[in-house]
Amino acid sequence: MTLTAPTATPGAPAAVPAHRSVPPRVRAALAVLAAAVAFAPSLSGLVADLRYGAPTGDLLAVPLVAAVMLDATVRSGRRVWSGRLGHGDLVAAGGLVAAAFVLLLIPAGSASNGRWLTRLDLLAHPLALAAFAVLLLGMRALAVAVVPLAYGLLVWPWPVTWLNVHAVGPLARATYEASGHAAQWLGAARMVDVGAENTLRIGTGERAFEVVVAPACSGITGIAAYLVVAGAVLALSHGRLRARLVWLGCGVAAVWVANVVRVTGLAVAGDRWGAPVALDLLHPVAGLALDAVVVVALVASMQRFGLRWTPFATEAPPSPQTPAADLAPPSARSLAVRGGLVAALAATFLVTTLHVAGPADTGLAAAPRKTLVLADLAAVGGDAEFLGREEWSKVYFGSSSVWNRYRVSTASGGSVWVDGLVVTDGDALRAHDVLSCYNFHGAEVAAQETVRLDGRVTATRLVVRQADGEQWQTLWWEWPVLTDAGLRHERVTLFVGGLPPAATPAGAPAGAGARGGAPVLVDPAVTRTLVETAERVVEQALGRTAVAR
Repeated sequence: MTLTAPTATPGAPAAVPAHRSVPPRVRAALAVLAAAVAFAPSLSGLVADLRYGAPTGDLLAVPLVAAVMLDATVRSGRRVWSGRLGHGDLVAAGGLVAAAFVLLLIPAGSASNGRWLTRLDLLAHPLALAAFAVLLLGMRALAVAVVPLAYGLLVWPWPVTWLNVHAVGPLARATYEASGHAAQWLGAARMVDVGAENTLRIGTGERAFEVVVAPACSGITGIAAYLVVAGAVLALSHGRLRARLVWLGCGVAAVWVANVVRVTGLAVAGDRWGAPVALDLLHPVAGLALDAVVVVALVASMQRFGLRWTPFATEAPPSPQTPAADLAPPSARSLAVRGGLVAALAATFLVTTLHVAGPADTGLAAAPRKTLVLADLAAVGGDAEFLGREEWSKVYFGSSSVWNRYRVSTASGGSVWVDGLVVTDGDALRAHDVLSCYNFHGAEVAAQETVRLDGRVTATRLVVRQADGEQWQTLWWEWPVLTDAGLRHERVTLFVGGLPPAATPAGAPAGAGARGGAPVLVDPAVTRTLVETAERVVEQALGRTAVAR
């Protein structure tokens, strides 16, 4: 709390009575806190992404860095924030609040079982923060604190997701080639698979083991984290555009080289001391340590690239023409009213984000009483066979996750493979969505469309080109499952192969999700079989009669 008493000068307006007010740094902290509470369900999704190893988990640092930058801006220019608050603040804040609510309500207008994959709610977070800052600090925040407020927009996962989808395949291959040849030159490993699996055989004899340089090991996570840090550094520094681009490019290259060194070092450690030391002891920490060293070295060498830190707003000297009322801090009563408005808006945002970005709603769509099992598939019609359980799912989806694979024979003599992935935490499915999984295995999603199934279940049909060129069709959906053990979340995936590279059946043009200019060839009979099987699976799961077709 501060006590301000303007000094009377000849010819100046009468001094206003001294009154207590809330310091600007406290007001800025309250704005940050209100935005964090209002979007807690959205930010908790980033926590889950970090917990389950998704690339977007690193974006959790963006709101924290933006809050530190806002505090530094307010602290370095106290006099800038000492003026009174005007009615224009309410108009500016109202516009920002309206824009944030529009972003929140766009995904809410199309209810589906996979709605938690939409992340426009995170894009609304920095807009709400800007609105709260304007209400508590004044409209001057949009000009003086534009850097930290604009930096908060990086919390939107779409750029990182786009980078992961389009860059991870070639990057994983380049990482495998570089680290594999380096490990072979050092005599620590051999490249035994030059196909999509990117396998290294480490060691010899009984201690030999194989590891896959998967897309998760490509270094894309470290590059994404560096870009988040680099965004703040470039925003707070000044220099020529060429110098900025060179520094940014050198940083990306250095992070990737560090990842190659990490993979090569793990191979050497595995060759000398065995798999437990390489995979259990060094693997979890080596990447974080090397990335931290690279980022610190790059920030420390900024001046060598011609970049210098930009000072924040400086103190504005008082002007004799400025009325004393303008220099006086806002009254506690005014801030109390505005604080109450911020609290009300934060509560409204919280209710909205709980609806849009919160856990799966059991009333969103019809939910089965049990997870997908072989008996359910057998009742669908045709021969159903249990093929096995994917135990590696526990690494990415939690120790309680269960991933079963089945095969169902259709009346036409073909087969439909069915995967049932059940998790306790729905955030695990969001952290590793289907598109990312196909990208992880080196496949290309050539087209996609939405398919409405029985029970208001919204499924997504994909046309996928495997690494060997064969084309598959996939149909998947996610729903909450009400079991005796409580609420669970299930992802059901049906897929059918049968379009080898040389096949040319009657085709259809690429859908909205297609990549590349080549047409996507789709056999209508395969599509029909896939959708009909999915409809019968849903009918059986919801307790309806599965009609033979």
